[in-house]
Amino acid sequence: MKNNSILTKKMLNIIGTQSETNKFRIHKENIIRFAESIQDYNPLYTNELQARKSTYGSLIAPPTFLRSCYAGPWKKSIDLPFYTSVDGGSEWEYFEPIRDGDEINVTATITDLYEKSGRKEQMLFQKKTITYINQFKSLVAKEENIGIFLEKHMHNEDKQNPQNMKVKSINPLQDSKNKIISYEDISIGMKLPTIIKTPNSQQLVKYAAASLEFPEIHYDIDYAKAAGLPGVLVQGSLKHAFLGQLITDWIGQNNILKKLSVSYRGMNITNEKLYCKGIISRKYIENNKKLVKCKIWIENDDKFKSTLGEAIIQIN
Repeated sequence: MKNNSILTKKMLNIIGTQSETNKFRIHKENIIRFAESIQDYNPLYTNELQARKSTYGSLIAPPTFLRSCYAGPWKKSIDLPFYTSVDGGSEWEYFEPIRDGDEINVTATITDLYEKSGRKEQMLFQKKTITYINQFKSLVAKEENIGIFLEKHMHNEDKQNPQNMKVKSINPLQDSKNKIISYEDISIGMKLPTIIKTPNSQQLVKYAAASLEFPEIHYDIDYAKAAGLPGVLVQGSLKHAFLGQLITDWIGQNNILKKLSVSYRGMNITNEKLYCKGIISRKYIENNKKLVKCKIWIENDDKFKSTLGEAIIQIN
């Protein structure tokens, strides 16, 4: 550790701290609202009658729905010197689908704290493990999350009203119940069908309401510019949801998304066209399960990749 380290023994003592458990009752209205906020109209998430006819037998939530369920307060005081925090990325592992009527218990544990020097400022990295357990005591999902605490404060004392919002056209329902993907037909280097998103201010506000995320840099243009940003930023978790949709659109109803990880390499602003892409990087058999790994990313018209990730799918 360098002599000019900002980490103190007191700060490092937060490692191992656990949060209180938050309980969330899942209602179909929450599932539908979340799916609509990310403009994913898969009938598994939005059409109860069609979902009942699927292999799941009921409405289920999109894999990134758990972004709207968060852990309770820390059991002891967490005193870090930096105020501003951003999402540095996360890795999710899925075990059970989330259904209407489920009760999800969310608990977080701090697993590491370390520092890095950026080009302009010091940064603290806080790693957390978050578990999502349902009413049957089954682990639904596990998240490994990195939060980045920045030395620079983002604030604006003269906040204005959110900018005007334009209505975006709605995509048609996507019916993937008859989609069949053969493990034998999948080859390394094969490209996934690209999906294109152009999130505007209205979508960002809808997503904020559905995911319970309300930082002003995601809806207030004056606030964002006062913080030195080029405009209203698209939520990192919304881009995560777009990549989740890229995978679930491709795999259909008969296959299972097992893992999904994302990391953020840059910012995107409203009305920027985002291309969600993927390519098969590996196929293998493990514990008698046919698995496929994909490299996934989001790029803009300039080919800049702002969001990178990986997914592992079980082919049934």
